[in-house]
Amino acid sequence: MKRFLALVRNRGYSPADSRRLIEAFRARGFRVVDVRVATNHVEVDMLHERAPELSGEEVIEILEITEKPVSAPPETVEKAVALFNSERFWEAHETLEPLWRQSKPPEKDVLHGLILTAAAFVHLQKNDVKGFRSILRRALKALSNAPKSYQGVSIDTLRREIENVMENPRPFRIFLSDDG
Repeated sequence: MKRFLALVRNRGYSPADSRRLIEAFRARGFRVVDVRVATNHVEVDMLHERAPELSGEEVIEILEITEKPVSAPPETVEKAVALFNSERFWEAHETLEPLWRQSKPPEKDVLHGLILTAAAFVHLQKNDVKGFRSILRRALKALSNAPKSYQGVSIDTLRREIENVMENPRPFRIFLSDDG
């Protein structure tokens, strides 16, 4: 059994629909691990023998989930930020994790903060606002002693964005500078 991530066009769903969507896909015979609802797409995380056929859905992309080799920090962070900014938070988290595993402080703490930020938004996409806020508090703690910038990400700006969304949960964008 292989694991796939199907991205389908969001046809008006909100994170509050994630549980109902899991049940709907399971009723169609899919072995669904999770469903996450973003603004423009829905991520259906599932187990299947081969890339699933999702008739009736406007499929954006179907990815087989496999272990990725570690890339250099600049490329990894750039890719993770692009995924984060596309509300593909689970993939952003997975992109950073191999780099985090091999890193040492203080880089490890910054990467942990970035991973936790993405993980928090995964919870928000499943309508778990309590989990979202709890994980963001952990992200702020991990980023508390971070340098001002890491691979082009302004950590000060990131911390401010995190503090803002704690009160008003919503996705935000991370901008990269050229001085990374």
